Amino acid sequence: MAERLNISAEAYGKIERGKTRIYLERLKQISAIFGLDTTQIIRV
Repeated sequence: MAERLNISAEAYGKIERGKTRIYLERLKQISAIFGLDTTQIIRV
């Protein structure tokens, strides 16, 4: 996933663990990789 986002594995790990904020543009990238609408990811 980190490679597809063009970030380091460490940076992606921080996103997964909630150690760093995720911004809308990054969230859109992740959504596109999974083939989901951005709102599907942020639903609680």
